[in-house]
Amino acid sequence: MEQRAIHGHIGQGEIIRGAQKLPAFPRIVQHILAVLDDDGASMNDLVAYLQRDPVITGKVIAMASHGLRSHGHSEVRSIYTAASFLGLQKIRSIVLATSLADFTRRSHGAKHYWLHSLAVGVAAQELGAAAGLGNDYAFVAGLLHDVGQLWLSHFHGEEFQLVRQLVEEHGVPVCVAEQRVFGIDHGEVGRLLADYWELPADIGRAIARHHAAAEESWENKLLAAIHVAEVISNGLDLPAAASNQVTHLADGAVACLGLDLQGDCSVLFGRIEARFGLAQALLA
Repeated sequence: MEQRAIHGHIGQGEIIRGAQKLPAFPRIVQHILAVLDDDGASMNDLVAYLQRDPVITGKVIAMASHGLRSHGHSEVRSIYTAASFLGLQKIRSIVLATSLADFTRRSHGAKHYWLHSLAVGVAAQELGAAAGLGNDYAFVAGLLHDVGQLWLSHFHGEEFQLVRQLVEEHGVPVCVAEQRVFGIDHGEVGRLLADYWELPADIGRAIARHHAAAEESWENKLLAAIHVAEVISNGLDLPAAASNQVTHLADGAVACLGLDLQGDCSVLFGRIEARFGLAQALLA
């Protein structure tokens, strides 16, 4: 195929101006990340945020009720009971996923975009836990890994369709196609957005480099988790889509996480599929 000229270079200034026109990024995400870094934080700190948002409160109660019904108990009606049953980690995941789902909808993101982000977030969190990553940054970075695509499709919809055409009809790698059309790829757009939203630098780097085919050094477990999570979610067909395909998987990223993907990964994959199915039913 004849190579097209770049349609128009998108610079940092345009990306930030665009970010200001998007719906406000949920402050709850920054609050939750602050709680993650606070060794003195308690369940009450999180519940205080939950009570401010009836939608999030409803999701937490629904998730707790589902868990209790599966054990033969009655439904939960109190947010404190629900929070105590679920625990800090699950509550953080629910709050983050719900607030980012609302942000995606208000930014006119397609449902498949959100479900793919949710799948990568769940897979990254499981991979991070298995690798001893120790916090929920993997879930947040997974949810936001393609936020640059959300920006590009929102502000340059026609050109973004050209990118999709290059990818789907001509087999051009997505980042190469974006560079060809925009002069920048969605990973770098996402990093600039993460910086603007004052998210931790490690999250921004993981967003920027998750398609990296050859990192000079795969020493960052968060980056490795996002890279591997996207490949695994596509391999497991989460969510189901004809466009899902297993792309390059960097051996260095797998080694960084201490994974043996040549061995029996049925337990890990089964947990990812089960968690995604439940999250899709209750959060999406």
